[in-house]
Amino acid sequence: NEGTWEHGKMHGSNANRTEEDLMSTFGVEMKLGGMRDWNEEIQAAREMPTDTLQERLERAKFIHKIMSEFGDAALLGVKAIFDGFITPMNTHEPSRSHVYLHNNIFFSRAIDIGMDTFKTYKGDNAARKSASRDATNINLLHRLDMPGLHTLGMVLVEYMGVRFVCQSVIPGILHGEKSHTLAYGTIDARNPLKRDDEIHELAEELFGEICMVATRSVPTTPLTDERMEALKNSQVYPIQEEKKDDQTEEAGKKTVEICGPIEMKAILGSDKRKYLLDCTRLTPRDANWIGKESGGTGLLEADGKKHKTIPSSLDDDDWVTSVLRPELVANYAEMKVGEHRSKIIKEDEDLLKGESAATDDEPSTNDESESKAKRLADKIEKAEKEYMKTLKYNVNVFLPDMRPIQDLSKDAHEQLKKDEEEVRSIARYLWEIVLPKLTTAIRIGEEHGLTIPVEGGSLTDFIHQNGVNCRYLGRLAELAAEEETKDVADEKGAAKLPRQRMPLCWLELLECEMVARAAKHVLNSYMIEGGVPSA
Repeated sequence: NEGTWEHGKMHGSNANRTEEDLMSTFGVEMKLGGMRDWNEEIQAAREMPTDTLQERLERAKFIHKIMSEFGDAALLGVKAIFDGFITPMNTHEPSRSHVYLHNNIFFSRAIDIGMDTFKTYKGDNAARKSASRDATNINLLHRLDMPGLHTLGMVLVEYMGVRFVCQSVIPGILHGEKSHTLAYGTIDARNPLKRDDEIHELAEELFGEICMVATRSVPTTPLTDERMEALKNSQVYPIQEEKKDDQTEEAGKKTVEICGPIEMKAILGSDKRKYLLDCTRLTPRDANWIGKESGGTGLLEADGKKHKTIPSSLDDDDWVTSVLRPELVANYAEMKVGEHRSKIIKEDEDLLKGESAATDDEPSTNDESESKAKRLADKIEKAEKEYMKTLKYNVNVFLPDMRPIQDLSKDAHEQLKKDEEEVRSIARYLWEIVLPKLTTAIRIGEEHGLTIPVEGGSLTDFIHQNGVNCRYLGRLAELAAEEETKDVADEKGAAKLPRQRMPLCWLELLECEMVARAAKHVLNSYMIEGGVPSA
């Protein structure tokens, strides 16, 4: 079989192989008349009717078909870029900054190309992680299917150690500024944030009600003066500056309320659709991976000094993109709601006792007792709904190079302090409760029907479902080693009480996963140099 590989077998001749480069269209389907308008096809599929079950099935099939074909076309386009068959749009810039437009798909490398674009991270590693977060959140927004807000088709392609971001094109964005309008956020780091009230209401309904993202006031010019000065001195290419007047300078000293990550933007395309871009965060930063001097919990730093673990320092731009898992935020909110419910029941304990006494002494008061119980249940339900509205978290805390807000609004500054403390509470909840609880679940899991992961993929899914990021593999390994040490001590002490033992495979699996992930980063550093393949 020519498709298999056998040691010692001669390489078979294939005349068609020599014609592949001449016949390849690099993802362009010539049978359909040339390049496809991927964005229009995707948006038309999402706008199909969903009134009946049959219509929903047809819509899901059509979306799956288009997105599969879009992914295949993006992969072929990336291969053609690396083979040198596609010319970049900006040939005058360094190769690491090249962007490409092929088959109505926009290709760009997930690297840090400079300071001109408004963003909160620095470095190529942080840019890779930010692209991954963006793709994950775009997938979430696609599943939520909020009418009025649209997302682009987006695919991440890893090829030869380089991560490419492949997106469909917003209508009108390549035909000048008059054909599209920036309605929310900002693209250029030097321009103030914009806000459209209609888009803000949709964002509050989508992010605020469903994703528990808080609406907070931020400076209209969020970057610090030092960052703005560095931006002026390090422009990669000249950008036409807007004319400054008194209104522009006055706007820079004000605040604006936004719902979502501060680098998120919304663009009104020439097709009059509102497109969300750069939705890089829907949960706050992990305060455990922030230095204590910068407002973090200090738990990871204390553990690093105790066990001499890696990383030895948290002063790294890569950790700016380290955010909490949405599963963790949801579990934390459920815990807070449970505590609030218990508090309400305890406050009305006298009412419950009165109901019980009335039932025992006067059988004729059953209707009154039931009405009191119903009122209590309605009160608890109403209180839970009101309390859930307060469980919203600021996703723009602990960001570097952000302008202080205390000089602009004292109320916003006080709210920011409360938000930071709440984020630290979630991080402590993860470190002090979730991680030990997960280790205990592994210890007693076999007797309770819990299946222990046996390979890297199932391990990742397992800890993600429990709200734990893969950067806590080292901490889980420490806890597993401590449990194994306790087992050895019990054996030496001849303990006769029956107790569950820590599975030895759990620590081995964690160590194998850490080695594999570390090797991936090392090999990736050899494969690429300066954001482009080194070989």
